[in-house]
Amino acid sequence: MIIVQLDSEQLSALIQNAVCDAITASHRAEPPAKQPRYISHSEASIFLGLAEQTLYQRKDIPCYRIGKKRLYLESDLWEFVSDHRKKTTQDIEREVQRLKDNSKK
Repeated sequence: MIIVQLDSEQLSALIQNAVCDAITASHRAEPPAKQPRYISHSEASIFLGLAEQTLYQRKDIPCYRIGKKRLYLESDLWEFVSDHRKKTTQDIEREVQRLKDNSKK
């Protein structure tokens, strides 16, 4: 057994260094995996701006059924919305230009 005598300043510096090392090490660790977020039918209807009854009738919106309850994965709803984005005139013009450029090659 080794006994070391430290004065209060040395002890304080030793503790501060240990705390700083622990904080630095914790920031280097990978964050926990993000859990998927499931939302209820009523939350999904608000998210999509649809009446709940309309959402029940839609067959193209992905959902999970547990008994009679429907759950929606939030990332699926974001993907559904982005897939149904209407192209702007600028989007169409860019696509036409891209196709023209590709046909010249």
